[in-house]
Amino acid sequence: MKLSKVNKVDISLKQLIDIDTSGGDIDTVDTISNGQILTAYVSAERTDQFRFKNLSSFLAAGTGISLSTASGVTTISATGGGTGTVTSVQLTAGTGISLSGTNPITSSGNITVTNSSPDQTVTLSTTGTGLAVTGTYPNFTLENTLPETGGSGGMLHGTASGTDTYTVSITGVTAYNDGDAYLIRFTNGNTNAATLNINGLGAVSLYRNNDGPLIGGDIWAGGEMICVYNSTTSGFQCIGTSPNSLFSYVTNDDSVTITKGQPVYAFSGTGNRMTVKLAYNSTDATSAQTVGIVYSTSIAPNQKGFIMMQGLLDGLSTLPTSTWTDGDTVYLGATAGTITPTKPYAPNHLVYLGVVTTASPGSAGRMYVRVQNGYELDEIHNIDLVSTAPVNNDVLVFDTSTTPDLWKPKSISTILGYTPQAQLNGTGFVKATGTTISYDNTTYAPLASPAFTGDPTAPTPSAGDNDTSIATTAFVNTAIQSTSPTVVLFRDYSPASLTGTLTNTLVWSTSVNANVFQTNDLLEIRSFFNSNAANGTTTNFRLYVNTSASLAGATQIGAYANGSGTGNGGYQRNIFVTASGSSGNFRTLPIAANVTNSYGVSSSAIANFTVNTTVTLYFIWAIQLGNTANTASIQGTIATITR
Repeated sequence: MKLSKVNKVDISLKQLIDIDTSGGDIDTVDTISNGQILTAYVSAERTDQFRFKNLSSFLAAGTGISLSTASGVTTISATGGGTGTVTSVQLTAGTGISLSGTNPITSSGNITVTNSSPDQTVTLSTTGTGLAVTGTYPNFTLENTLPETGGSGGMLHGTASGTDTYTVSITGVTAYNDGDAYLIRFTNGNTNAATLNINGLGAVSLYRNNDGPLIGGDIWAGGEMICVYNSTTSGFQCIGTSPNSLFSYVTNDDSVTITKGQPVYAFSGTGNRMTVKLAYNSTDATSAQTVGIVYSTSIAPNQKGFIMMQGLLDGLSTLPTSTWTDGDTVYLGATAGTITPTKPYAPNHLVYLGVVTTASPGSAGRMYVRVQNGYELDEIHNIDLVSTAPVNNDVLVFDTSTTPDLWKPKSISTILGYTPQAQLNGTGFVKATGTTISYDNTTYAPLASPAFTGDPTAPTPSAGDNDTSIATTAFVNTAIQSTSPTVVLFRDYSPASLTGTLTNTLVWSTSVNANVFQTNDLLEIRSFFNSNAANGTTTNFRLYVNTSASLAGATQIGAYANGSGTGNGGYQRNIFVTASGSSGNFRTLPIAANVTNSYGVSSSAIANFTVNTTVTLYFIWAIQLGNTANTASIQGTIATITR
């Protein structure tokens, strides 16, 4: 019997007896989905069967991780919206999956996912931010990509820019909360009170550790400070300001309460503290050890508090504008615990306490405290008042016989080497010969009826003076000029010549004393010329009056022009003084010249000139040549006054 060929039969995995495609009930048939993998499955009925499952069945989401499956693809995503810190990433292996590496991941690390059924494919993908997946099946690496807030896990910090109004950016800061602390590096120092603005949340005032606002110099360029937000003051309390202020914690050893702004001196000590009392300048004991100004509001007897030894002290009610102004020096007063703007002098002691920066009629006064105590002579290092105590009428003498050189008290007799002579009883000039003092009236003129020799001088009285003062020759000459009916005012027959100069040049001048001219005086000036006018050119003679012996600013009151030729001649100018004084007036009158040889007639119209007769006046002749080959001269001049 011939056997027929057996036909090949195609079957699916679902038809295999050891493939379980049921759900919770073995009689229910599952629909196999895309991306499922075949994995060993153990049920209550049998242990050698297989089943199809999604990859998500083998993974469990840890903190910050979510799992989703769509179209057979399982997606692992980081949750958290991309801000904050991923604190833990953990994977849980299902059946057929093995894990290795760092699990969970707390900051950074790798987790390797391995499919124990190598015939299956595993796909991992990420969504959102904060998680990165690298690698391919069967090995994957998951990493946290979110940065640590504030940098390296330390204090939140940033670098501030600006001057006085500072701004800074710090990641993660969204509000100012009480107690929040930030480490701030300042690019520039401050010059006055300052503010800080973080992330544009608003400018907030910066305070020193004593709650006072920052002052200029509290922030150094490149320096760092910890700024702690205080919601009570709505400001940042700064730790690490520059050392602008110096304080001391003390005990009040006085019998009364000491208050803010009062000066104190170091009295004693107790335990680890200095004790103080109110200072005043009337004794050395209560002033020489002045150490500072009370900073605390008040310190009761035997109680503790703060004093400021150096720095800006504010909130003072002891600097009213009725007594103080900005910039005043502050000195220790004569009454216990007081201050004064008046510098003390002996016998009171000088103690400088500081300077007023803001005077205020209320309690907003401020002063910069810097105590400097004055010194007495016996406190100066190069004055020795101990080896030899000074006595009445001693003087200080620099003594180089000691090492080192010192100032020491000595008597006048010790300094001179002898006892000085007692005072003289009498009158006269005193002469010292060696150690002897006597009178000598032989070489000096006495006050009564002195007999002078030589050429003695004396002050010249003003014109018109009429008292017992000495009349000098200058005074007499002025008086004669001022009172005689006709008097020679000046006379000079010394020739004054000019050669080869074409510019108007001063050749002669003379002065007349102040106040000589009087109203209605007639002044007559006569001059004599010599001229060599060659080549048909003109020589000009010009007469001026001025308040100095100079042509600069001079007033011309006469002129004569010599045409061509050589010869001698004369010129006369009559001037009528119509008014004297600071605005006096000279009126010139025309007159013919006294002519000889080639000189012509000089004639001028009437002219008026303002002249100050209360000052010394100078009459000047100037010559201007017409050719460099010419020569001209003033041979003499005489002037008279007729009253």
